[in-house]
Amino acid sequence: MTRFRCIAERCEDTCCGGLRVGVSEASVQRIHETLRAAGAPEPIEEFSIPFPEGAPSERVLLRMRPDGHCVFFSAERNCSLHRDHGEAVLPDVCSTFPRTLWKQDGRLEVSGSLACPEAVRLLLLAEDAVEPVPVTPGLVTRPEAARPAPGLPGDPYVLHAGAVRDALREFLLPRGHPLSSRLSALARWAFRMDALFRGPNPLPEGEEEIGALLRAELQSGGAAMAVAQVPREPLEPWEEGGPRVLRLLTQLKDLSGVTRSERFARFVQGSRMALGVTGEEAQDGSGAWRLYTVRRAGLEAHHGPRLEQYFHHYLENYLLRHPHTEAFGLQAYVYRLSVRLARVRLTLVAHPEVSSGCARETLDQAAVECFQVLSRNVDLAPDFLALPREGLTGDRALCLQETLAWARFS
Repeated sequence: MTRFRCIAERCEDTCCGGLRVGVSEASVQRIHETLRAAGAPEPIEEFSIPFPEGAPSERVLLRMRPDGHCVFFSAERNCSLHRDHGEAVLPDVCSTFPRTLWKQDGRLEVSGSLACPEAVRLLLLAEDAVEPVPVTPGLVTRPEAARPAPGLPGDPYVLHAGAVRDALREFLLPRGHPLSSRLSALARWAFRMDALFRGPNPLPEGEEEIGALLRAELQSGGAAMAVAQVPREPLEPWEEGGPRVLRLLTQLKDLSGVTRSERFARFVQGSRMALGVTGEEAQDGSGAWRLYTVRRAGLEAHHGPRLEQYFHHYLENYLLRHPHTEAFGLQAYVYRLSVRLARVRLTLVAHPEVSSGCARETLDQAAVECFQVLSRNVDLAPDFLALPREGLTGDRALCLQETLAWARFS
C-alpha cells in the first residue's frame, strides 16, 4: 500500500458503485458545511439516508443513484466531492479506501482491500508487494479512523492474537508443499484448537491459566510436520469435484442476477461457458470437472511459480485484512478462507482468456480480474460464507469435512 495511487477515471471499476456506503453523521455535516461555504449546489436529492441501526461510524448511508453510483460520482468517472473540495471533506471510508486500518497490539496495521483493481495489481504482480514496512507518517491520511481489532475482551484468541496469527502464518505461508496440503493441515489444527477453547468442556479458571494452556498448544502446533503428513491426492478421480464445481458456479450465477454489475455477470457467464455449463438442465458436473482438471494441470505446468505468487501474496494480505478474531473460532475462520480460495482458483482456471499457452501478461490480467471482481461482488455474500450446520453436536465435524473438501481446490 506504500505504492498505491488512485488511477481515478482510468480504473475499470469504481469505488462505490453498487455498494452500501455507511458514514458518520459528522461526515455528512462536514459535507453540508463545505458545500455551503463554497457556494456549491448540493445534489438535487438529499445525498444521505439515516441508518440509526448502524455502528457510530455508519449511522448514515450515502444515497446511490438508480445506476448504482454515488450521487457525487461525476460524468468524468471520478468523485466530484474530492475533485472540487479536496480530500479533507471526504468521509473516513472514502478517504482511506482501499486501505484497511486495524489497531492491533498498540500499533497501526495497514492492508489492502481487493475490491480495488489497482490495489489488486500491486498486491499480486510485484514480487516484493507483501514485504512488511513501518507505517510512516503520511502513508495513511487518517490513522485515527483505524478500528480496534475485533473480538470479545478476555477471549484467549484475542488476548494472544499475535501468537495465534503467527501460528496461522506457519501453516499457510511456507512454500514447498501444495496450498491444499497446508490448508488441510491448518483445518485439522483449528478443529483441535476450537475443541479446547470453544468446546463444551470447561476451561481452567483465570486468564493466566487459560493463557498458559493456549501458549502450550501453540508451541506444540508442529505446523511443518503436520503439513508434510497430509497425503497428496490427485484431483482427477475426486467424485465430489463435479458437484462442487456446479455448486460454486450456480451460486455465482444466482448472485450475478441480483447485483447490478454487468461486468460481474459477464465474468460469471465466461467461467460457466469455459467449463461447459451453459444451460439450466440438470448436470452431474463430471464434464465440468474434467475440463477444470485438464485446464488446471496445463496452467500449473506452464505458469506454476506465477500462480503460487498470486496466492502467497493474497494470503499475506488476508491475514492482515481479516483478523482471525472476526470469526467466532479458528475453524470458522479457516472454513471461510478455504471457500474464498476455492472460488478464486475455480474462476481463474476457468477464465476464458486463460490457457496453458497464454502469455504471462494475459494471465496477470485475468488474475487481477478474478481476485477483484470476486472480492467486490461475492466476499460478503451469505450463501458462500455461511457455516455448514447439522444439529448442535455435528457442526464442528461437518465444518471440518467441508473445509477439507474446499481445500482440495486450493
